[in-house]
Amino acid sequence: MKPTFLLFLLLSAFVMPLGAQQTKIDSLRRVLRETAECDTNHIRALGSLCDIYRGHNTERSYHYAKQRLEIATRCGLKKWMASSHMRMAAYFIDRGEIDSCLLHCRSAMAISKEIGNDGTLADAHTYMGWAHGIRGARNDALKHLNAALELYERMGDKQGTAQTLSNIGIQYHDQGMLDRAAEHFARALRIAEELDDRHAIAKYLLNLGNTQKNDAKALQYYSRALELQRELGHKRGYAHALMLIANIHKKDNHIASKAYLQEALPLAEELQDPQLISYALLNLGDLERLYCSADSAMMFYRRALEIAGRTQDIRTVCMAHTGIARLFRCTPLLQADAMYHAEEALRLARMINDRQSALESLMLLSWVHEVNNDLARALSAHQAAYALKDSIDNETNTKHINELTARYEADKRENELRLLERDKALKESEISRIEAESRRQSAELARRALESLQQSQRLSLLASERELDRLDAEKAKSEATLQRETARRQAREADLLARENQLQASILEREKLLRNSILGGLLLLAIASFLGLKRLRGLKREASLKAEAAEYKAGAAEAKSLALAAETERRDKHAQQEFSRRLIELQEEERKRISSELHDSLSQELIVIKNRAILAIKADGDAETAKTHMDEVVSLAVTALTDVRQISRTLRPYQIDLVGLSETLRGALRNVSQSALPQLSFEIGDIDGLLPRENEVTLFRLMQESVNNIVRHAQATEAKVIAVREDEYIRLTVTDNGRGFDPSAPPVPGKSGGLGLLSMKERVSMLNGILALDSAPGRGTRVDIRVPVR
Repeated sequence: MKPTFLLFLLLSAFVMPLGAQQTKIDSLRRVLRETAECDTNHIRALGSLCDIYRGHNTERSYHYAKQRLEIATRCGLKKWMASSHMRMAAYFIDRGEIDSCLLHCRSAMAISKEIGNDGTLADAHTYMGWAHGIRGARNDALKHLNAALELYERMGDKQGTAQTLSNIGIQYHDQGMLDRAAEHFARALRIAEELDDRHAIAKYLLNLGNTQKNDAKALQYYSRALELQRELGHKRGYAHALMLIANIHKKDNHIASKAYLQEALPLAEELQDPQLISYALLNLGDLERLYCSADSAMMFYRRALEIAGRTQDIRTVCMAHTGIARLFRCTPLLQADAMYHAEEALRLARMINDRQSALESLMLLSWVHEVNNDLARALSAHQAAYALKDSIDNETNTKHINELTARYEADKRENELRLLERDKALKESEISRIEAESRRQSAELARRALESLQQSQRLSLLASERELDRLDAEKAKSEATLQRETARRQAREADLLARENQLQASILEREKLLRNSILGGLLLLAIASFLGLKRLRGLKREASLKAEAAEYKAGAAEAKSLALAAETERRDKHAQQEFSRRLIELQEEERKRISSELHDSLSQELIVIKNRAILAIKADGDAETAKTHMDEVVSLAVTALTDVRQISRTLRPYQIDLVGLSETLRGALRNVSQSALPQLSFEIGDIDGLLPRENEVTLFRLMQESVNNIVRHAQATEAKVIAVREDEYIRLTVTDNGRGFDPSAPPVPGKSGGLGLLSMKERVSMLNGILALDSAPGRGTRVDIRVPVR
């Protein structure tokens, strides 16, 4: 038997019989009846039915594959279109229609590439490899099979990888490159053993046996496969292994070979596999013929001829005719039959283009004609045989030369690939060095940027400290002024008290004088003139005292007014002190937050960058480790830069410098509308460049404080912000329908509301603007700010 025929039998040995699938077929047909065409379950059922009938009823399998492709195309299901094309390709490769198979494979490949389905793409490459292998285009076959192998390995599909390695091995086997074939079969076997796939292990053991030049080594592989098939209860594979072992013993042990074939034949008949039955019968006929048991051999050959004729297996029919024709050497009675069977074998061999079988048939015809003394026909057949033999030898030599050339070209390409890979590695190393240098420079730039940021932060902190010192000095000055006013007020109060005491004493003296005048009026009539004069003097003095009392009361009112003014000034100073204290607290909190962010994020990331850089430096010679560390350094540097930008954005709204005040206000309000206040509407005019840059920042903070007060305190459902230019002013209006408050109420200690309002007043004052606040409990709040343009 020929190696290609043995491998075909090996591939067919693992097909499940249709009878065992009848229950599944009924279930799948029920799915077809109960589901819509575009339902994926309907399409899956068609695919399963196609797979079940393949090898048993090819026309029914083709019917389901074609129906599946039409439905998938009509429904626009590209994934199922690709797999349906693959089932059509399988049908045509089984029929030997290679062009149709390749056409469907190309369609499946195009769709698979479009949708990124590597699994179907790998299957398409596999079928194209088989198709080219059948045509004898081994280079094209290997190209597609290697492409399939690369895809399976990339997907991590070990079963697909093993099967593709086996297919590549078959291609090398058919070219006579047994060492390469054995190498691929061995790799497939190792993967199957790793997966503990015993069915695949048995199959690859048989493949390895077919590549062995030493019969004893081949017998070891076949025997291991035989034991596995027996343990698995896989009758088809067991029968096939028996036949391969029988073929080994056929050369030197007729009895053992016959025993193996007689054990395999009942199994093949039980499986109702015509190919296995014909193979066993042909081998039994050959054994009987070798030992001139013509009757037994004829029986086996005729049975093989009958079975192969029913299944239209032309190759097996040709081999059976050839075997019967050979029997004429055992008995002269078969010479007439030998002529007919040799001519039939020749006709069939030429039909299937089997030149080796045709050569053998011609030699048989030459011998038969020679025995019949028909020397002219014997010579003609002999000449045709030798001409065909020369052609086969020339073709074999040409094929061998082509194979050697192909192997040389393959080795040459492999050497070129190795050189290219080495050059690629050198280029990648140079690129890695350049990237490392770039990362080092980036890290240095990041370090300098960080130092610059730290320097600017230190300067900012120093400026803040100087501002605090100035505020402390103003506070001390205000306290001294307050103390002087308090002392002056106390002196006025003391002087006023002394005048009031003097007035009281004068009133008491006048009352005493009136009593004495009434009691001694009768006694002092004689001296009326004297008393009258004295009384006039007393009245004059009383008028003078009343005038002084009025003057004292006016002084007391003035003192009270001064006291009220001093109290108001004291309250304002207290509020100023409270604002200064809160401002210092906020600055301290901001410093603490910035310090925490610098320590918790930026400082930690810089420490990790430093450690990673040290590890990269220490990884002497280990480029991969160094690259890993430097990649981490770059990633952390990017994170540190992000943190630095976030801190700087917190200190100052940088968008004003980039896009202007108008767009910055719109962006901030959009963020608030999306996150905290969905019903916030706004109207922002073109107010860029109307204020100095620092005043723009202050106006942005005023808007930010107003909107934050609405979000935190107002409990509003709607709010509106308007910022437009009106004549020589920028007008900022913020309104809401929230709960409102009493603006005249004194601020509650410990709450931020009063301080926020005071902060807004101070900021508006800094802008030389006007702040108008309209609010009351239960009827919302309106903040109206007007700032003069420069």
